[in-house]
Formats: sequence, structure tokens, C-alpha cells
Amino acid sequence: MATRQSAVFWQDHLDAWRQGNLTQITYCANHGLHIKSFARRLYQARDAAKLSKLPLPLTLVPASIAQPIPINTIIELRSPSGWRIKLPLNTLSHHASGLADLLRQLP
Repeated sequence: MATRQSAVFWQDHLDAWRQGNLTQITYCANHGLHIKSFARRLYQARDAAKLSKLPLPLTLVPASIAQPIPINTIIELRSPSGWRIKLPLNTLSHHASGLADLLRQLP
């Protein structure tokens, strides 16, 4: 049975198992692998794949307005993932830090 093998060792086995048509138990028995270790590595690989597909974290950049804007102007924020937030301009100065915290939580 294999113990404390490298990430490459496990990735090679996971790839080989995916390309075949054996069950995890049969593959492990054929290759002298402990099924619990194999299953744990498979679970970790799936988690890593899910994380790699997540959108990049939101990056907040400073913005400035070149000319005076009426105080009752509505500002609309949009994301590539589709959400929109509309806020009156006069609320931004009072709630900017809270808004930044909120935006960091959105996808």
C-alpha cells in the first residue's frame, strides 16, 4: 500500500482512474492503493477544481468625478456576474466603508 506519496503520484493515479472504467475500489486494489487515501485525494482534487472556477475576488478601485453632480443623482454599480446596486449619491459619503464591505461579499 502507498503511503505519504507526492501530489504528482496521486494526480497521476486520479487521472488514470478517470480515463478508465473501473470503480475506485477496483482501481485501488489493482494498484495497491488504500481506498480511503484515494477517496480523500479525489475529494481534495474536486475541491481545488471548484475553487479554481470561482470568480476572481472583487477589486475596488478609487474613482473620482470630474464635474459637480446634482446631489439627488443615482449611482448604479454593476458587476460582470449580473448584480446591480442603485444608490443615491448623497448616501455614498456616509456609508462608503459599509458599501465596500458589502461589495466584497458579492459574487
